Amino acid sequence: MLVKLLSTILIALAMSVSAAAGDDKDSKKEEKAFNYNSMSTAKLRKHRDKAAEEFYEAFNSLNDQDEFMVRCDYQRPTGSRRKTHVCQAKFVSDIQTEHAERNWDNRMDSTGNNVSTKLEEKAEQFQNKLSELVGANPELAEKLAHYNGLVTMVSERGK
Repeated sequence: MLVKLLSTILIALAMSVSAAAGDDKDSKKEEKAFNYNSMSTAKLRKHRDKAAEEFYEAFNSLNDQDEFMVRCDYQRPTGSRRKTHVCQAKFVSDIQTEHAERNWDNRMDSTGNNVSTKLEEKAEQFQNKLSELVGANPELAEKLAHYNGLVTMVSERGK
């Protein structure tokens, strides 16, 4: 749920960044898209994953809040043979760990707050920080737009 929420946040940010980009960037994107169109889906996914890592590496270098540091890794969901590339902020893994240590039937954290509410609040703070840094750093905005373009291409191939 949270991974989808954060992906949605990134896509929305990238769309706003793309809309603000100039004509030169649009023509460069079309040129890159043309090259990507000839790639296999598996190779395109690898480029998407690399773009995500480059974006988050740049984000982490500008971010001053430890809880918003993002780590990318390959994970194999239970029951699946395929590894999935997941980029996750530290606060997400912290909340997941805290939740796993408690009784699953009791969905309240140690302070009595609902875990979903806590995730939503942190996700909103993360989105604000991400928006702030993307808005202030054109290079980060370009990396986000590139990543978003690849996410879109991979999802369109899945249809």
